[in-house]
Amino acid sequence: MALLSQRLVRKASLPTFESVKLRLEGAKE
Repeated sequence: MALLSQRLVRKASLPTFESVKLRLEGAKE
């Protein structure tokens, strides 16, 4: 998952990724 995330970050490199990251973190907790 980390690798995919990094790929998305390079592709998007936008604040949108931040939202996705927050969602993933929230799901973990």
